[in-house]
Amino acid sequence: MPVKRHDMGDRKAISRVLLAVAVVAVLITATAAAVEFAKLTTTPVGSATRTTSVPAFGSPTAVITASSSLSATKRTGYPFTIATVNTTVPGAYEDNYTYLMNQLTTFNQTLGPVPGQHNAPVYGADLVFADGNLGPGLFGSGTSEQVNLTLNMFQELGITGVTDTIVFPLLNPGFPNSSAYLAFFENLSRQVHARGMTLTIESAALLPNSGASFNWSTLPYGTFVSEDIQMNQLIINDVHPDVLEIMSAEPETEALATGYSQLNTQTGWTSFIQSMVAGLDKGSTKLSAGVDDWQSPQWLDSLASIQGLDYLSTHVYPLYGSWIQNLIQIGQIAQQNHKRIVIDEMWADKPVAPYSGNYVELAKNTYTQNVYSFWMPVDQEFLLVMAKFAEIYPVQYLSPFWPVYFSAYTNYTPINAALSIDQLWRVEIYNTLLSLGANTITPVGFTYYELTHGALPLT
Repeated sequence: MPVKRHDMGDRKAISRVLLAVAVVAVLITATAAAVEFAKLTTTPVGSATRTTSVPAFGSPTAVITASSSLSATKRTGYPFTIATVNTTVPGAYEDNYTYLMNQLTTFNQTLGPVPGQHNAPVYGADLVFADGNLGPGLFGSGTSEQVNLTLNMFQELGITGVTDTIVFPLLNPGFPNSSAYLAFFENLSRQVHARGMTLTIESAALLPNSGASFNWSTLPYGTFVSEDIQMNQLIINDVHPDVLEIMSAEPETEALATGYSQLNTQTGWTSFIQSMVAGLDKGSTKLSAGVDDWQSPQWLDSLASIQGLDYLSTHVYPLYGSWIQNLIQIGQIAQQNHKRIVIDEMWADKPVAPYSGNYVELAKNTYTQNVYSFWMPVDQEFLLVMAKFAEIYPVQYLSPFWPVYFSAYTNYTPINAALSIDQLWRVEIYNTLLSLGANTITPVGFTYYELTHGALPLT
């Protein structure tokens, strides 16, 4: 892909391309991950046995404890320890850090006060280790333990919803291992529901450079629509999600992944969603569809009138410019149409200006900024203002996309700064595995815990 300048209208959902890049690194480190989990489950570090009950919020006493190589703060009354995280901002990032915090402060002021009678969303999180874009990586020896420990961590944080992605054409008859993929997601659904948690499935297109591959050019658009309806019906019938988001909420991402330009216009996207909803027997599953917050909110006006569509969806990532301010209009459109909102992907991306370069490089640039621990206060503030938005507007579901940062960040050091994206991702996964096994969370994870327990006044 040639190098060129992009504005946000041509952003192409860097988060999704980023996931594809990360998938490759996950596949590379699958064997190492399995080895690490074997170590953690046979030789516990700290408290490797997790409880599924979460105590009520209180005012715990903090004491410092040593746990293997991890530095953490043990808070009595909680089933976890809190990692000590380096938040010193490197000089080269100080301006960007200040800009992003100012953006969040401005958005918070725009929101105004939370009303006395406010909305109460379901707090969820994305199960990245079970994302369908991993393809055959889902069958790796470490996947089951990764999923189990992550779900344990979710429950300890008071998270009651799980988001996962099933991509076309994994479940289609004739696609390699389609029955095994279906069995994987059926089992995942049983695990989630057995824990008393809700399951939101994003139906999306397989990303390029992912764990599996598919030649989209061989599939005419009309045939794709028909087969995607069939796959989504199979998800409803056999996976039993509580909410099914149709083709994610990023039309430009899906157009990029598939090559179907019809998906990247308001008329074409609306027509596609109408066809999908009309073709599905949804049963008790709620259907959701929408657009990202860097797209014109007016697209949601077209979707809101579709009969049978229960929720409006959006994704939230960029903080620069006026994009996060679009959430106000999205909330107002939902109110005017008596719809509830599903935000099943969100994180505070750190770039402060439009991207330049090819998309893979843009994704790498985004990830290498997001991973560092000095951004933690920005991530905490982002979670707080998004929770405030969800209390003011009719948000049904709020789900951060990168809950790996609830478990671990990577320190910014000259050595880490020189790593490639694959190497840096291995460091982050390694830190995450250690933290999951040692029952340790980051201060960002604790902020989310406080949000799920209604312990933070959102002002």
